[in-house]
Amino acid sequence: MRPLLRLGLQLFEELQQRGALFTIRIRNKPKLTVIKEYEITEKDRKEGVISDQLVYLGDTDRELKPIRLVRTGAFNDKEILLVTSEAPEKLNAAIISTIYRQRWQIEVFFKWLKSILGCRKLLAESSNGVAIQMYSALIAAIMLFDLFGKKPTLRQMEMIQFFFLRYASVEELDDAIAQSKQN
Repeated sequence: MRPLLRLGLQLFEELQQRGALFTIRIRNKPKLTVIKEYEITEKDRKEGVISDQLVYLGDTDRELKPIRLVRTGAFNDKEILLVTSEAPEKLNAAIISTIYRQRWQIEVFFKWLKSILGCRKLLAESSNGVAIQMYSALIAAIMLFDLFGKKPTLRQMEMIQFFFLRYASVEELDDAIAQSKQN
């Protein structure tokens, strides 16, 4: 799922022509023409779905096929527009909203993994080396979560780094861990 404007309308047209299955977030308020409104169920509303429509995107002189647009407020009540190739009979709007939210959680996790665990660069160039680095980082993340009982803060990560650099003692590290369990 990528922002539609980054993909460009030509690539978007190609996805449609090839019959690809996709769900893409549209960031800006697009020019669109509503063709049909699909019914919103109570389950859809609970998942934050605002509307489910069949629309033409862009100018009407382009020969794009109509596409399904799902508006969701499932992210802190911020309206998000999702276009999908999936018909309402196959995937209801609640599932589309959930798919995007889950995808976002994965992205947030990898952002945390890169920033907190210092995985900003790949140390290896081979696929095996990259896999080992990612497995190591994931194991470290699980161990830290188990140790702190939640995602460690930047300050807690710094204390662990100070400990390994021998700038902090075992007692200082134990204090940092104990403080996290009290909060």
